[in-house]
Amino acid sequence: VTVGEYRAFAPEHRCDGSALHPVTEVDWYEASAFAAWVGGRLPTEAEWECCARAGTTTTWSFGDDETMLDEHAWTSSNSGRKTHPVAEKKPNPWGFVDLYGNVVEWCDCRWFRSYGADFEAAGPVGPEFGGGRVMRGSSAWSGSGNCRSSFRYGNHPSGRYFNVGFRVAFP
Repeated sequence: VTVGEYRAFAPEHRCDGSALHPVTEVDWYEASAFAAWVGGRLPTEAEWECCARAGTTTTWSFGDDETMLDEHAWTSSNSGRKTHPVAEKKPNPWGFVDLYGNVVEWCDCRWFRSYGADFEAAGPVGPEFGGGRVMRGSSAWSGSGNCRSSFRYGNHPSGRYFNVGFRVAFP
């Protein structure tokens, strides 16, 4: 979701970047409200990872060669530690862009938990409690280790972070 798209929903929203940059400083509740407003929802983390992998089992959808990451992502090595307009990097095999960099993305799962037997039992929406809402991807401030398809973590849902945005999934 870009700054321009989000400002159609919340004209007073302030964050860095032009209308074509990814929106940031939106908490999980606001991201969810925007997604509903446009007739969608936040993707689950399973959906997010499926889209990031694009049918592959490699570190990135383009393979395991880290030297190719700069062609596909804005990271700490090439971003100048600032966001860039969306879709300037190569898409993955399924046409998705900016899954590895630019901004970290909120997911529509209950709560972040470490993987384990109790996590698997919770199913695709995650456990009923945990240490924060799930975030996937990486940002323009991230190193290559945080840019892989499997990278995940959580943060407080009411937090507005300078490097966190979101995308919308449609039913």
